[in-house]
Amino acid sequence: PNEQALADLLGEHEVDTSSWGDGKAKPVASLLRELREGSCSLRIDQTKKLLRWVEPVFVQITYNGKVLVERMKVFPNGSQRVHATVLAEKKWRDDATTVDAAIRGMREELSVEISKETEGLVHSPLEN
Repeated sequence: PNEQALADLLGEHEVDTSSWGDGKAKPVASLLRELREGSCSLRIDQTKKLLRWVEPVFVQITYNGKVLVERMKVFPNGSQRVHATVLAEKKWRDDATTVDAAIRGMREELSVEISKETEGLVHSPLEN
């Protein structure tokens, strides 16, 4: 679909997009990009409400008892978001498992070469 078709679908489901793109709110085009890349999907719940579905994956990287924390995210457009969190990544449609999403996230965010066979990599799921 194109941006207008997505906006029409949102409107049909009574999603108010009038303030999307204002201030820190992302525009409809951002949702369309996420849908195309597979980092989210749209679902309709039991009450017929349209939902944006995202599967987050959190990665805790430790070394000598210390945890790596991202303090600021700088986006391609130069904007910044200050926070204190472990590495977080969305599970994409092409990620077979949450571990695949975590490895992709480490490659993208930290520019490291890593695989499931990397020595010291431990998968300790809180939920699976």
